[in-house]
Amino acid sequence: ELAAESRGFPSGGRAEEAHDPDATGMFRYGQSAPPTQAAAAPSTRMAARKIPQWVFLNHLFGDVLLQDRAALGASGASVKTNLLRRAVLGVAALLCLFAGIGFLTSFLRNRSLVAQVRSAANGMTADPGSPKLASDLPARDSLMRLETLRQSLARLGMYEREGPPLSMRWGLYTGSKLLPDTRRIYFDRFKQLLFGGTQQSLLAALNRLPRSPGLKDDYGYSYNTLKAYLETTSNHDKATLDFLPSLLQDRWLAGRAIDPERLKLARAQFDFYTSELRIENPYSSENDARAVESARKYLAQFAGPDRVYQVMITEANKSVPPVVFNKLFKDSSEVVTNTREMAGAYTKPGFVFMQAAMKNPGKYVNGELWVLGDQAAAAIDRSKLEQDLRGRFYADYIRQWRDYLKRSAVVKYANLADAAKKLATTSSPQSPLLALFWLASQNTSVESPEIEKAFKPLHALMPPASVDQYLGPSNSDYMKALASLQIAVEQASALSPDQNETAAAQTKTSANAAKLAARQTALTFGLDSEAHIEATIARLMEDPIVYAEAAAPQGPDPGPLNAAGAGLCAQFRKLGSPFNPRATARAKIEDVNAIFHPGQGALWAFYEQNLKKLLPKTGDSYAPVAGAKPALNRDFVNFFNKAAAFSNALYQNGASQEPKLTFAMKPAFGVDITSVALTIDGQSVAFQPDTPAAKFTWPGTDVRMVAKSKIVDSFPWTYTGLWAAFEYFQDADKPVPSPEWWEKQGAPARPVSSSVPNQPLGVHFDLDMMGAPPVFQKGYFRDMACVSEVAK
Repeated sequence: ELAAESRGFPSGGRAEEAHDPDATGMFRYGQSAPPTQAAAAPSTRMAARKIPQWVFLNHLFGDVLLQDRAALGASGASVKTNLLRRAVLGVAALLCLFAGIGFLTSFLRNRSLVAQVRSAANGMTADPGSPKLASDLPARDSLMRLETLRQSLARLGMYEREGPPLSMRWGLYTGSKLLPDTRRIYFDRFKQLLFGGTQQSLLAALNRLPRSPGLKDDYGYSYNTLKAYLETTSNHDKATLDFLPSLLQDRWLAGRAIDPERLKLARAQFDFYTSELRIENPYSSENDARAVESARKYLAQFAGPDRVYQVMITEANKSVPPVVFNKLFKDSSEVVTNTREMAGAYTKPGFVFMQAAMKNPGKYVNGELWVLGDQAAAAIDRSKLEQDLRGRFYADYIRQWRDYLKRSAVVKYANLADAAKKLATTSSPQSPLLALFWLASQNTSVESPEIEKAFKPLHALMPPASVDQYLGPSNSDYMKALASLQIAVEQASALSPDQNETAAAQTKTSANAAKLAARQTALTFGLDSEAHIEATIARLMEDPIVYAEAAAPQGPDPGPLNAAGAGLCAQFRKLGSPFNPRATARAKIEDVNAIFHPGQGALWAFYEQNLKKLLPKTGDSYAPVAGAKPALNRDFVNFFNKAAAFSNALYQNGASQEPKLTFAMKPAFGVDITSVALTIDGQSVAFQPDTPAAKFTWPGTDVRMVAKSKIVDSFPWTYTGLWAAFEYFQDADKPVPSPEWWEKQGAPARPVSSSVPNQPLGVHFDLDMMGAPPVFQKGYFRDMACVSEVAK
């Protein structure tokens, strides 16, 4: 870019001659040349032509512009300045872009965080609430909502302690404002669902302790109760994940059965609560001083070995992590469930720890002072201490692993396809079922003849020497039979529904062969005369076989029958009032015939095509054939009987007639009533006290009743339309216990006074349905709602 200034241009060639102003006078209008000039003769001499030339152009750039050093210097400085400006502007633009992206990202992530937390918190408010009974466990949905909020609270807490990610900062982080309310909502709900009752049970257990221990009292149970109660109150800084969550879970369950999913959700809450305890107690840190002092005095009276043993177990649990089968073996819960937590002291490494501790018990004598307090402990006979400790530990070790086997369960199968899938896993070399036995076998193979003897049946199936594999000669026949069953079940699951009986027979044949192999294998177990774990193991081995057999279809597929039932119910739902309480239009006679007419109606056509063999008529009702397949749904049978009774009442004289319903009525004259005039479908009767019951027939188009009393000359009721009689009875103020009696009190919502104080005038009717079902009764059609699931 040049910024040179023009400093003049040199001239070349001749000087330009001046122009004569009159040279072009010929073009000037109104002017003429002088006569003398016009008469002059033109010159005969020709003038030479002159052409101007720009001779300086060849030297302009080379000799003038490029030689102007001042101009070139100025232009160079201008270029450098512009480059610097551009660089600065570019950097500023990049910084602005980066800041814009940062602010936008932070805004979006913070908005997402707020939305997630609010959604989780709103889920708590939408939760139906705590279990209605103390014996009830929380619903899965309640625990899922609590878990969602826990995850949000854990995230907020982590951000508060470690700082939020850079992408959420930029001055926009809102987590600190959300944390207090989120924490409050979570722990309020946690207390309602899980913790409140559990902590109360701990305190109640302490208050129930006697003044002195009995011969069979368990020191460890009472000690752990006191320890857990203190950790949830005054000594929350002592809480540890290896002790408190499992104890709270056990006391919360209190022996009640629960599915693995809910148990997992509840355990996550107890783990989170324990981790939060070490930071800050979300509840009161005050404890019941009287109950704590009483429990400490109670524990101080136990024999010395009990106290030392408990301290040893606590230290072993701190040194050795616990074992949970379903956590240790990934995806095992799909076929086998065992969520029992085996404390570290009762594992093989824990056994080694305890052996060393029992040889040197001196350092475990004093116990945990923050639990036991300053109570004077009972004297210890050190000469017998090791023997007592060893006997107690071996007995507990055996009991723990027996309970492990007892709490194991095989997952049931939903159908044959599910059975084939799960059996494929169970019969594989990595079988979770064999892994269940392997874990127990490895941990019960310790240097103790008593423990080895107690688990001899287990070791017969899964020898402890099988350290790196599950399959072996002792269980190979059983596993081969399981594999054969899996193949048979897989083939059966591929058969079409019309071959259900073939599938069931094929499954049963293979299941019987597998049962035989399982029982032959169990013959080698030997006998556990005390706890009979051989029976427990045999049951676990046979469960996959029994569940596969149960998954086989029992009889024809109910699917087509249920599909037909859904079609029937679709027609029922099209009926208007009074059959469908939500309908605005009233049903027509042709609608009634289309459903209930014998032989032609949809109800009886469905019966003839699908139910005649399964649901024969017995007397006045229809009852399913015992043992027939598919098994009819009880709710559908009740619906069909009610619908059939209504149809029979309308068409008593055969399929050729139109629907008709005959009934008789007679008013019961009560307080102040002198006469009643009743008109139903054009049939009018004037009732006096001695008038007998009158018969009426539906269908019709109107109902009118006029009653006279001593106080009121008359008060009428009027209904019109095809279903007027039904609406008249449905509008009764109340039916008395007998379905044959109905009461009307004045016009709708307008009671008529009588001579008796506080008693409105009423008309009571004695209604005789002439053998028909009580179709006028309130709720009759509501209870006749169609059930689409015909069979199960």
